[in-house]
Amino acid sequence: MILCSGCSYTIGSHKDDNNNDVDYKHWPDFIPNSKNVAIGGAGNRLIARTILENISHECEAVIVMWSTVERYDWYMPEYNAYKSEGASYTGPKENYLKYFYTDFNQLAKTLEYILLIQHTCRVRNIPFIMTHMGDMRYGDWDMDRAYGIQRGLDGTGARRSLDLSTDREPILSFEQKLQTDKKRNFIKTLMEQVDWSRWVFYKDNGGFWQFTNDGGYNWIAYHPPEQAHKDWVEQLINPRLKELNINISI
Repeated sequence: MILCSGCSYTIGSHKDDNNNDVDYKHWPDFIPNSKNVAIGGAGNRLIARTILENISHECEAVIVMWSTVERYDWYMPEYNAYKSEGASYTGPKENYLKYFYTDFNQLAKTLEYILLIQHTCRVRNIPFIMTHMGDMRYGDWDMDRAYGIQRGLDGTGARRSLDLSTDREPILSFEQKLQTDKKRNFIKTLMEQVDWSRWVFYKDNGGFWQFTNDGGYNWIAYHPPEQAHKDWVEQLINPRLKELNINISI
């Protein structure tokens, strides 16, 4: 069994321009013998937890598509479950952002969750692949601006379009926002412990978001369509699985 997890780039139905549910296959569906434990809207804390809850001796490999750093998940005792709000900035998350959130804290936590799963897989001698739904250096909506992207010019938001203006303000990455040497050094220490050779990137720092955008696919509510999921696996994930000697034949 190949254990897979992530956010809504890994599982879930999405709304089209007419607010209708559109359900389709996501990238784990194109990997034989996969088990998808992803949760739509999940942050990296919850993604790590889904792996820890489901990893077992039956796992031939683990594949994680991490989400953006700023997402926050919290436990709700009344539901005996974790609450995740994805890229939302309202509701209970609004208070967290107002009183507790810092870029340093969230970046450090994400790297710690990555290291947790990395070390867990190594202890269990389970091959693993890590990737990202986008570019981990930027937040959810910062990524649009950092890559010179804006919402569809037709007003539907169904497709991101290149913003050709040259006077855009530079978008700072999470690391560039760190204000002290102590914080920068701590993040550097964590980064150096991550085994980046186990990661699959699109181009230099990109992930599935950049793969979809550059490929000219028709976005579905800011999510990659089924064909992009299929191509992502065929072009980037399957070759790495073969390198790890994981059987991906049906």
